[in-house]
Amino acid sequence: MATSIKGYTTVENVQAQLGRTLTAAQVTYLEESIMPAAEAWVDATGGRAYGEGVVVAEQLTMQPAGYTWLSTAPVVSVEGVRGWLWGQTVEQIQLLPPEYYALIDDVSGQLYIPSYANYAYLEADYTPDSTVPAAIGLATSILCGYYMRTVVHPETEWLTDYSSGQDIRIKFRELTIPQMVYDLIESASGSVSGGYVIA
Repeated sequence: MATSIKGYTTVENVQAQLGRTLTAAQVTYLEESIMPAAEAWVDATGGRAYGEGVVVAEQLTMQPAGYTWLSTAPVVSVEGVRGWLWGQTVEQIQLLPPEYYALIDDVSGQLYIPSYANYAYLEADYTPDSTVPAAIGLATSILCGYYMRTVVHPETEWLTDYSSGQDIRIKFRELTIPQMVYDLIESASGSVSGGYVIA
Protein backbone atom coordinates (compact mmCIF):
# COMPACT_ATOMS: atom_id res chain seq x y z
CA MET A 1 0.00 0.00 0.00
CA ALA A 2 1.43 3.35 -1.05
CA THR A 3 2.05 6.05 1.53
CA SER A 4 0.08 9.20 0.77
CA ILE A 5 1.89 12.40 -0.08
CA LYS A 6 0.81 15.87 1.03
CA GLY A 7 1.82 17.75 -2.08
CA TYR A 8 4.84 19.76 -0.95
CA THR A 9 6.43 19.05 -4.32
CA THR A 10 5.67 17.30 -7.61
CA VAL A 11 7.35 14.70 -9.77
CA GLU A 12 7.99 17.45 -12.34
CA ASN A 13 9.78 19.63 -9.80
CA VAL A 14 11.99 16.75 -8.67
CA GLN A 15 12.81 15.91 -12.29
CA ALA A 16 13.78 19.56 -12.79
CA GLN A 17 16.15 19.27 -9.80
CA LEU A 18 17.67 16.15 -11.34
CA GLY A 19 17.78 17.57 -14.86
CA ARG A 20 16.29 14.40 -16.31
CA THR A 21 13.06 12.48 -16.86
CA LEU A 22 12.51 9.54 -14.54
CA THR A 23 11.31 6.12 -15.65
CA ALA A 24 7.89 4.84 -14.56
CA ALA A 25 9.52 2.62 -11.91
CA GLN A 26 11.59 5.54 -10.60
CA VAL A 27 8.48 7.76 -10.41
CA THR A 28 6.68 5.06 -8.40
CA TYR A 29 9.62 4.82 -5.99
CA LEU A 30 9.73 8.62 -5.70
CA GLU A 31 6.02 8.90 -4.90
CA GLU A 32 5.83 5.90 -2.56
CA SER A 33 9.09 6.18 -0.66
CA ILE A 34 11.04 9.41 -1.18
CA MET A 35 8.29 12.09 -1.18
CA PRO A 36 6.51 10.93 2.01
CA ALA A 37 9.83 10.61 3.85
CA ALA A 38 11.00 14.04 2.63
CA GLU A 39 7.72 15.69 3.70
CA ALA A 40 7.90 14.06 7.14
CA TRP A 41 11.52 15.21 7.53
CA VAL A 42 10.63 18.78 6.49
CA ASP A 43 7.74 18.81 9.01
CA ALA A 44 9.94 17.50 11.82
CA THR A 45 12.82 19.85 11.01
CA GLY A 46 10.60 22.92 10.61
CA GLY A 47 8.50 22.09 13.66
CA ARG A 48 5.16 22.23 11.85
CA ALA A 49 3.13 20.55 9.15
CA TYR A 50 1.72 22.39 6.15
CA GLY A 51 -1.60 21.76 4.42
CA GLU A 52 -3.26 20.69 7.67
CA GLY A 53 -6.89 21.29 8.68
CA VAL A 54 -8.29 22.63 11.95
CA VAL A 55 -6.14 22.06 15.03
CA VAL A 56 -8.31 20.82 17.92
CA ALA A 57 -7.58 21.12 21.65
CA GLU A 58 -3.96 22.25 21.44
CA GLN A 59 -2.74 22.71 25.01
CA LEU A 60 -1.50 26.26 25.57
CA THR A 61 1.74 26.93 27.41
CA MET A 62 1.43 30.45 28.72
CA GLN A 63 4.30 32.92 29.05
CA PRO A 64 4.46 35.73 31.62
CA ALA A 65 2.01 38.57 30.94
CA GLY A 66 -0.51 36.29 29.22
CA TYR A 67 1.12 35.52 25.88
CA THR A 68 1.44 32.19 24.08
CA TRP A 69 2.15 31.02 20.55
CA LEU A 70 0.04 28.50 18.67
CA SER A 71 2.28 25.78 17.26
CA THR A 72 1.02 25.83 13.66
CA ALA A 73 1.23 29.30 12.10
CA PRO A 74 0.27 31.42 10.20
CA VAL A 75 -3.20 31.30 11.74
CA VAL A 76 -6.37 32.07 9.78
CA SER A 77 -8.75 32.08 12.75
CA VAL A 78 -9.19 30.96 16.36
CA GLU A 79 -12.42 29.02 16.76
CA GLY A 80 -12.34 28.81 20.55
CA VAL A 81 -10.31 28.74 23.75
CA ARG A 82 -11.31 26.50 26.67
CA GLY A 83 -9.98 26.09 30.17
CA TRP A 84 -10.67 25.28 33.76
CA LEU A 85 -9.87 27.45 36.75
CA TRP A 86 -7.50 26.57 39.58
CA GLY A 87 -9.30 24.23 41.97
CA GLN A 88 -11.65 22.93 39.28
CA THR A 89 -11.59 19.54 37.57
CA VAL A 90 -11.30 18.45 33.95
CA GLU A 91 -15.08 18.01 33.80
CA GLN A 92 -15.52 21.73 34.54
CA ILE A 93 -13.71 22.92 31.40
CA GLN A 94 -15.50 25.87 29.84
CA LEU A 95 -15.42 27.90 26.65
CA LEU A 96 -13.94 31.35 27.21
CA PRO A 97 -15.91 34.30 25.80
CA PRO A 98 -14.17 35.77 22.71
CA GLU A 99 -13.42 39.00 24.59
CA TYR A 100 -11.21 37.01 27.00
CA TYR A 101 -8.54 36.37 24.37
CA ALA A 102 -7.11 37.91 21.19
CA LEU A 103 -5.03 36.72 18.25
CA ILE A 104 -2.29 39.37 18.33
CA ASP A 105 -0.22 38.20 15.36
CA ASP A 106 -1.64 35.77 12.81
CA VAL A 107 1.75 35.26 11.12
CA SER A 108 3.51 33.97 14.25
CA GLY A 109 0.36 32.63 15.92
CA GLN A 110 0.74 34.86 18.99
CA LEU A 111 -2.30 34.66 21.26
CA TYR A 112 -3.02 36.95 24.23
CA ILE A 113 -5.07 35.80 27.22
CA PRO A 114 -4.86 38.49 29.94
CA SER A 115 -6.64 36.34 32.56
CA TYR A 116 -4.36 33.31 31.97
CA ALA A 117 -3.16 33.22 35.61
CA ASN A 118 -6.69 32.28 36.75
CA TYR A 119 -6.60 29.05 34.75
CA ALA A 120 -4.97 25.74 35.60
CA TYR A 121 -5.35 24.57 32.00
CA LEU A 122 -6.03 26.24 28.64
CA GLU A 123 -6.49 24.80 25.15
CA ALA A 124 -7.38 26.23 21.74
CA ASP A 125 -9.08 25.19 18.51
CA TYR A 126 -7.84 27.11 15.50
CA THR A 127 -7.37 27.01 11.74
CA PRO A 128 -3.83 27.41 10.39
CA ASP A 129 -3.12 28.67 6.88
CA SER A 130 -2.96 25.53 4.70
CA THR A 131 -0.82 27.15 1.99
CA VAL A 132 2.52 25.42 1.41
CA PRO A 133 5.14 28.23 1.17
CA ALA A 134 7.29 28.28 -1.97
CA ALA A 135 10.42 27.85 0.18
CA ILE A 136 9.02 24.61 1.64
CA GLY A 137 8.16 23.33 -1.83
CA LEU A 138 11.67 24.10 -3.06
CA ALA A 139 13.31 22.54 0.03
CA THR A 140 11.27 19.36 -0.48
CA SER A 141 12.12 19.26 -4.20
CA ILE A 142 15.84 19.61 -3.49
CA LEU A 143 15.68 16.94 -0.78
CA CYS A 144 13.79 14.50 -3.03
CA GLY A 145 16.19 15.13 -5.92
CA TYR A 146 19.15 14.64 -3.60
CA TYR A 147 17.99 11.18 -2.56
CA MET A 148 16.70 10.17 -6.00
CA ARG A 149 20.23 10.56 -7.40
CA THR A 150 21.14 7.32 -5.62
CA VAL A 151 18.31 5.59 -7.53
CA VAL A 152 19.21 7.16 -10.87
CA HIS A 153 22.97 6.46 -10.55
CA PRO A 154 23.45 3.94 -7.73
CA GLU A 155 26.82 2.84 -9.05
CA THR A 156 28.50 6.27 -8.89
CA GLU A 157 26.36 8.67 -6.85
CA TRP A 158 28.44 8.67 -3.68
CA LEU A 159 31.75 8.14 -5.45
CA THR A 160 33.91 11.28 -5.23
CA ASP A 161 37.33 9.96 -6.16
CA TYR A 162 38.68 6.91 -7.93
CA SER A 163 42.20 6.05 -8.96
CA SER A 164 43.84 2.84 -10.01
CA GLY A 165 47.36 1.74 -10.53
CA GLN A 166 49.29 -0.58 -8.32
CA ASP A 167 46.64 0.10 -5.67
CA ILE A 168 43.00 0.97 -6.16
CA ARG A 169 41.72 3.93 -4.14
CA ILE A 170 37.99 4.73 -3.90
CA LYS A 171 36.57 7.60 -1.89
CA PHE A 172 32.88 8.16 -1.10
CA ARG A 173 31.26 11.34 0.16
CA GLU A 174 29.24 11.53 3.34
CA LEU A 175 25.47 11.54 3.28
CA THR A 176 24.50 14.99 4.56
CA ILE A 177 21.45 17.15 3.92
CA PRO A 178 22.41 20.23 1.86
CA GLN A 179 22.57 23.39 3.99
CA MET A 180 20.27 25.18 1.54
CA VAL A 181 17.42 22.83 2.55
CA TYR A 182 17.78 23.92 6.21
CA ASP A 183 17.98 27.58 5.15
CA LEU A 184 14.80 27.33 3.05
CA ILE A 185 12.86 25.71 5.90
CA GLU A 186 14.03 28.46 8.28
CA SER A 187 13.13 31.18 5.78
CA ALA A 188 9.59 29.77 5.49
CA SER A 189 9.13 30.32 9.23
CA GLY A 190 10.34 33.92 8.92
CA SER A 191 13.48 33.39 10.98
CA VAL A 192 15.91 34.04 8.12
CA SER A 193 16.04 37.31 6.24
CA GLY A 194 16.79 37.63 2.58
CA GLY A 195 15.95 35.32 -0.30
CA TYR A 196 17.32 32.98 -2.88
CA VAL A 197 17.71 33.31 -6.59
CA ILE A 198 17.47 29.89 -8.18
CA ALA A 199 18.88 29.73 -11.71
